[in-house]
Amino acid sequence: MNDDKSANEDEVTFEQWFMVHFPVETYIAKQIQSKLNGIFNMFPTRLDKIYPIDFRVEEKNGTLNFTTSEVGVAFLGILGKSIVESISANIEKNIASNLEKEMEEHAKEAVKSHLSKADYSVKLQDFKRCPECKLDNDYKNKFCGECGAKLEE
Repeated sequence: MNDDKSANEDEVTFEQWFMVHFPVETYIAKQIQSKLNGIFNMFPTRLDKIYPIDFRVEEKNGTLNFTTSEVGVAFLGILGKSIVESISANIEKNIASNLEKEMEEHAKEAVKSHLSKADYSVKLQDFKRCPECKLDNDYKNKFCGECGAKLEE
């Protein structure tokens, strides 16, 4: 009997298989379930029986009409909203990703352009050495920036 139990523990449930092979559908189903639970938990009376979600096509006055129960209406509304939210999230993620890539490309091009025009030559300036403290001062200075001694012209 222990062998049967260990064999059953190794089996993959339908839900596990579905989650692996259909992640978007699993996400939407879980969203629908969560939202329906939220609605039913707000319902003012205790729901002590099962309310089926019925979908029917009935003929009335020579035309076919789609009908559903009140719970079916809630289900369809939540289904639609969950699908729209999922699509919106993916669109926003894709737009953000594309925008980031585009900005990165523009930044790379700007850097390349700047580097190709930049002048990297080093311009050495003359300096004046202070006779007192031996500090190298800018060649335009008349007095030492460190000790204040007069610099040679």
